[in-house]
Amino acid sequence: SFLPDYISGDFDSIQPEVKEYYKVKGCELIETMDQDLTDFTKCLQILQKKIEKKGLQIDVIVALGGLGGRFDQTMASVETLFLARNITPFPVIVIQECSLIYLLQPGKHKLCVDTGLEGAWCGLIPIGNSCESVTTTGLKWNLS
Repeated sequence: SFLPDYISGDFDSIQPEVKEYYKVKGCELIETMDQDLTDFTKCLQILQKKIEKKGLQIDVIVALGGLGGRFDQTMASVETLFLARNITPFPVIVIQECSLIYLLQPGKHKLCVDTGLEGAWCGLIPIGNSCESVTTTGLKWNLS
């Protein structure tokens, strides 16, 4: 079974027995009471500090979950991707069930998706600013 190295958040909605389970299993519980940021954003901040402290070599940060449930919580995950640019130099990807989200930074990108797991749809949504020039190839309805 998989156990996280640490669990971070304000723990306002965790069941006491769940919190105790992970504590007994040796997971570090890091309480962050700041309500100005989401638990996901605070977790990224902690993760980046741990990466730097341990000198870890990574290519990408993958978060599992955060896209199901309430719309405001899904949009908070999108906001965290936007804020992540100032938290970590690594790309952050969020995956849940049939969705994967990733914030493209300004510039040219080539996305090659051929895992055999993807569906027949793809969405590009401008976040933060309008997009002046977008060109796609390989989609059913390409942008130019």
